[in-house]
Amino acid sequence: MPKLRFTSPRTNLHRHPARALGGLALLAAACLPSPATATPIVQSGFEQLFNISQNSLGFTTGSRIRYGATVTSAAGSTNLAVIQNVTTGFANTTNTVTGLPLASPRSLTYSGSPVIGGLFTGTIPYNPSLTGPWTLTFSDGVGGPAVVTTPAIPSGVQPLGFVQSITLSGTGNNPTFTWAAPLNTNVNGYRINLYDAAQVSPTSPFGQILSSNFAPTVNSFTVTNGTPGLQPGYNFNTTSQYSIEVSALQTRNGSTTNLGNPNVAALSRVYADFKITNTGNIQVNLPVARVNGADMFDLTVQPGVRYFIAPDMAPGYKYAAGTGNPNFASVFLPSLQASPYELSYTIGNSSFNFQSVGGQEFFFPTGGVNAFSVQGVDPSSAQTFLTGLTFVGGGQFTGTVAPIVTAVPEPASAGLFLAGVLGVWCARRGKVPRQSLLRLMHPSALRQGRGPARAE
Repeated sequence: MPKLRFTSPRTNLHRHPARALGGLALLAAACLPSPATATPIVQSGFEQLFNISQNSLGFTTGSRIRYGATVTSAAGSTNLAVIQNVTTGFANTTNTVTGLPLASPRSLTYSGSPVIGGLFTGTIPYNPSLTGPWTLTFSDGVGGPAVVTTPAIPSGVQPLGFVQSITLSGTGNNPTFTWAAPLNTNVNGYRINLYDAAQVSPTSPFGQILSSNFAPTVNSFTVTNGTPGLQPGYNFNTTSQYSIEVSALQTRNGSTTNLGNPNVAALSRVYADFKITNTGNIQVNLPVARVNGADMFDLTVQPGVRYFIAPDMAPGYKYAAGTGNPNFASVFLPSLQASPYELSYTIGNSSFNFQSVGGQEFFFPTGGVNAFSVQGVDPSSAQTFLTGLTFVGGGQFTGTVAPIVTAVPEPASAGLFLAGVLGVWCARRGKVPRQSLLRLMHPSALRQGRGPARAE
C-alpha cells in the first residue's frame, strides 16, 4: 500500500509554462494551429487582494493584486489544449490617482488544468491606486476580441493572514489534511489545491489534481474518490512530489457558500510539499517554507503536547526555535537504528553532549533550550526522520530544522583521514602498491582506527 512521506518545500519544483505574448503587435499576429473563426467565450472575471507565501511552484510571493478570468471556449472549442495554445489575454486598467491608464498592457498567463478549466491570471505588486476595475481582453487570432471587466477591490479590504499548523496523516490514497485558521482574521471559507509534479503538462502547467472549497468551520478533510474537485480516477503514488496549497478566503458579500473567484475580495495562500508514506494516526506538521536549505515551520503549540515533524533523511539535523518562540522541552527521536544518536546543545558558554536511544524521550534541563543538534543518523534507515517535539510554554513555533549533510572527520582521526586521501592520490600515480591501498581502506582497518573517520 502506498505511504505518506513528508518533504520540505523546494524552490522551482515545477517549470513555469511559456509566458504569454509580450505586446499587442504579437497578439495581432498570433495564428491558429487549425482553421477557426469563433471569438473566445470569457466569463468569471475577478480581481482580488492576494497574499502569497513562499512556495515551490514558482508563484511570486508577497502582497499583490490578482486579476483573471476563465475562458470556456476558444476558436469554437472547449479543448484545453486549444484554449491554452490559441488564446492570449491582455489586461489594462486606469490609475485611480492619476486618471491615466497603465503605461503598457499586462499579459495574463494560462494557469488552468482539467480540474479547473481554462483559467488565465496575472498579478502585480499591491498598489492602492490600481484596485479599480481591470479590463481583460482575449483573442484567438481570428475572431474578434472578447472583453470582460473585473469588479474593483472593495475599499477597506486588507491582506489576509496565512493559515497555520498544516498537518498530514493517513495512508495511501486517503491522506488527511488539517490546518488552523489565521490569527485575528475573519475568514469566509477555504480553498484547497493539490499539485502533482508528475502531472505537469501543457494543459496543466502546475500539475493540479484537486481544487475544492470548504466552509469557514472546516479545518480538516480526507481525500477520497468522492472528494469534490479531484481529478477523476486519480491515484496517489510513492514517487511523485506533491504540494498542497491552502487558501483563506474573504468574500465580497460575506457569503460562506459562494466562494468562486468573482466573489472573493481577498485571499492568502500557504504551501507545503509532501510525498506519500505511512504515518497512520500520527499528524505530521508540514513545513511552510524553505529558508537557506532549512525547513521552516509555523504552528501554534502548547506545553506538554508532542508535535511531530518529518524532515528528509540526512546524517544529522540542527533544530532551532524562532525569535520569541518557547524553548524546546524535550525531543523524541525515532527507533530507526540500533546505535544511539549523538545529541548536543549549548546553555550559556557550556556545551553538553549525550547519547540518546531512539524510541525514548530526551528531556532538556529546566527552562528548555532554544536549539540543539542530532547526529549519527543512518540516512539509509528510513525515508523520513519522524521527530516529536515538546515545548516549555505556549505560543508560535516558527523555527527551523536544517540538515547536516557534510561529513566531518573526528578530530583524533583527521590526520589518518588525510593520510588515506594521500594514499589514494599516490596509488593513482603508481606510487603505492594496490595491495597496500586495499589494506588501508579495508573495513578491519577502519574498525581499528587506521582508516578514514566514519561520517557522522
